Amino acid sequence: RHSYHLAVVYAGGNIYFFEGLVSNFEKVRFRRKVFLGLYIIFGMSYHAYGIIIFGLPLLYSVIVNREKDWGEYLKGGFFKYSLLVFALAFLIWAWFASNNNFGIKGHIHGQNINYTFEFIPHPLIDPVEFLKGVLGNLIGLKWFYPLLIGVFLAFFIPHPERRKQLLFLLILIVLPLEMILFIDLRSEYWFLQRQFVWVMPAFALFLGWAWESCALYFWKASKIFVARKK
Repeated sequence: RHSYHLAVVYAGGNIYFFEGLVSNFEKVRFRRKVFLGLYIIFGMSYHAYGIIIFGLPLLYSVIVNREKDWGEYLKGGFFKYSLLVFALAFLIWAWFASNNNFGIKGHIHGQNINYTFEFIPHPLIDPVEFLKGVLGNLIGLKWFYPLLIGVFLAFFIPHPERRKQLLFLLILIVLPLEMILFIDLRSEYWFLQRQFVWVMPAFALFLGWAWESCALYFWKASKIFVARKK
């Protein structure tokens, strides 16, 4: 249970830490780079999904903050730093994860495919109930369900953050869910809410970001409308 709570803290912290590290790597102090390196090494080894929890936020930050050509980027100090840190972290994580259901070996339970979808319905058989099961767990209380409208509005409204939000949704929410589901199918383990509880911080940030974009768009549109009326 403690690993789930800590995974949530890591997931939220990674988005914040990696954004600052990637966008201003050359300006980040050496002491802070050492701290973040140790944070990644020890944090990634604490959870079976550590490589996903830490790797995907870093990937997202690299994609949205990249200003150079990929060839130049791979020659820079940030790439060498990341390669060293993640190589050390991976060695510890691989040893830890090899002994559980979700690791690089996996543990086969000898059940059929229905075993994986015992609690959350099969996405191909009942996609609506599957989405309700996943989104309901991500958003939490039923009172918050109407907030999901903002997610759909944000992709239909032509605002400048739309591409960045789409990348955020795909890399930090959709991709980890797909990876967890793939691992569960491979190891014939349950697909459970506790496995993707660490995706909740990213989903909460995305939800707030989507509503902020909608509010700003309608506010600017209303100002333009009032100005034209005058």
